Amino acid sequence: DLRVVEAHPERTRALLASAPHETRWAGAALRALASPGERVMARKPHVAYFAGLDFVPLPEIESFPDLFRAARAGGARYLCISGIEAALRRPLELLADPNVDLPGLEPIAYRSLDSARFYALYRFTEPRVSEAAFQESLLAAARRFVARRPGAAGPLSFLGGTLTGLARFRDALA
Repeated sequence: DLRVVEAHPERTRALLASAPHETRWAGAALRALASPGERVMARKPHVAYFAGLDFVPLPEIESFPDLFRAARAGGARYLCISGIEAALRRPLELLADPNVDLPGLEPIAYRSLDSARFYALYRFTEPRVSEAAFQESLLAAARRFVARRPGAAGPLSFLGGTLTGLARFRDALA
């Protein structure tokens, strides 16, 4: 999303300027877990290359249902999130938190150099819950995200957006 890049050019430049160790690590971890012919969704094809898997581009999305639709359409079995994806795809920022467990996404590997340089690998599963149950899971994960990063703007913003999406405006303001 160019709006994010334009709003945070120094953060984006710093992330792009550093060696992508997390990409190689994610590829190696995925190579050990996945089978040939499986597909990984990521922003760029590097992880798929290092894993020996097929690449599915991570599209611009507005919500988790958009993500799940894109994964099904592309036949993706796995999802890779790094600092760049979390910064550029705001709905996915929550996945920067280790061990986020949401219906439809199973955490399988995580490694961090610092808060901006990490990878998180997830396996897509079939969410067998209602939209309301998914939203409650998302809200609980957002609250844990805020608790693990007290005072950090990104997690607070994510939680506020989640509450607003649930029409819980008083809670969002708090």
